[in-house]
Amino acid sequence: MRRPLLIAVTVGLALLGRGAFGAGWTIAAMVIPFVVSLGWSLMGIISRLVRASMLDELGADYVRTARAKGLSERQVMTRHVLRNSLIPVITLFGLDFGATIAGTAIITEVIFSIDGIGNYAAESVAKFELPPIMGVALYGAFFVVLLNTLVDVVYAYLDPRVRLGESASS
Repeated sequence: MRRPLLIAVTVGLALLGRGAFGAGWTIAAMVIPFVVSLGWSLMGIISRLVRASMLDELGADYVRTARAKGLSERQVMTRHVLRNSLIPVITLFGLDFGATIAGTAIITEVIFSIDGIGNYAAESVAKFELPPIMGVALYGAFFVVLLNTLVDVVYAYLDPRVRLGESASS
């Protein structure tokens, strides 16, 4: 018999042994296992990256120019500093989210006894069934490529210098 996490006991959720999605599933019971196991592991890394990127951007010439123009500190921080410091964060988030969908969810679904693609993949590996393993690998690869494409689109939105068709030399 598996024991529920301390958070699940504190909040009053029964997270383990739910089986397939259906009766008895709540939004909290579906989200909390993934938030606890996946979100907390990256929270420190992403917060340090945001801090370091913002400190780098605060010393840039365009920030000094924006302040000299008379923009409020809030406008300088949101329009200039935060927008440009999000580029490395978006990169890390896109890669980590793709890795989460591709493989890390397998561990979470097995630990929390959630019937999903991750649990199916773990059972297929245990039984040495190659077609399901290849299907799950293809599923993961699709989402990694899709999320990297979305990251490139967000780059073009955040930084006007990054556009399709423009060369780096121009």
